[in-house]
Amino acid sequence: MNLNAATDFVYAHARLLERHRLAHLLGEAGPEPVVQALRAYRNDDGGFGHAIEPDMPGPLSQPVGVPTALEILHEVGASEDELVRGAADWLTTITRDDGGIPFCLPSAVDYPRNPIWQPVDESSIIQTSANAAALHALGAEHPWLAGADAYVWRWLD
Repeated sequence: MNLNAATDFVYAHARLLERHRLAHLLGEAGPEPVVQALRAYRNDDGGFGHAIEPDMPGPLSQPVGVPTALEILHEVGASEDELVRGAADWLTTITRDDGGIPFCLPSAVDYPRNPIWQPVDESSIIQTSANAAALHALGAEHPWLAGADAYVWRWLD
C-alpha cells in the first residue's frame, strides 16, 4: 500500500473527522481532535445525525449514528467520554416495549438518504445489536443494555 497516496486521498476527499482519525492512526495526534470532530455530529438529544453515517445525511438523530460514533470512540480509546452516556440515554428514548430499537426513525424520510433507510413499525435486530455491541465494546454500563441484550438473545433463540 502506498501510504502517501492514501494520505493524499484523505486530505483531498475526506471529512475533517476522517482526517483526524488518520492523524491518530499514524500517531501524529491523540484522540481529542477526533472526539472534538465527533461532537459536531451530536445533537442536543444525545444522538447523532448530520451525516455521521454518510448514507443518512439528515440532521436529526438516527439509530445508525450511535454505533458509528461509538465505534470511532473505541478506535481512538475514548471510552469514558460523555458522548457515550448521552448516546445510551438517547437510545432509551427510542426503545420499543420489546427492548429493541427501530431500523430508522420516521424522520428519515424527510431528508435525502440511501433507499435502504425505510422506517418500519418493528424493532430491528440490526440496529439493536449494533448499538449494544458498540456500547459493550466500550465497556459501557447503562440500563439500556439490559433490555437490548434481552431482545437480541430472544431474537437469536
